[in-house]
Amino acid sequence: MTTEAATIGLTHGRSEDTGLGHRGPESKSIVVPYGFWLFVLSDMVLFSALFASYGTLVNATDGGPTTHQLFPATWLRSRRSPCCCRASSAAWR
Repeated sequence: MTTEAATIGLTHGRSEDTGLGHRGPESKSIVVPYGFWLFVLSDMVLFSALFASYGTLVNATDGGPTTHQLFPATWLRSRRSPCCCRASSAAWR
């Protein structure tokens, strides 16, 4: 390679003078926290979009039936109870 390529850090040799740091993969102590914060931030974006769309569309039925008209409370309770009982019994195993 030319000396110009070596001065801008395009070689795999020692390149401390370029200011680019060491070559190779980063250590786990750098990668793991970065991945964790990337996950947390992506969840924040996802759930903020979810809550914003819910808040915007909760009353936007355009004259159609509401949730309470479509799903009576007794119907919901009868469907929810078996799921809760099944989940709590699975937790005690």
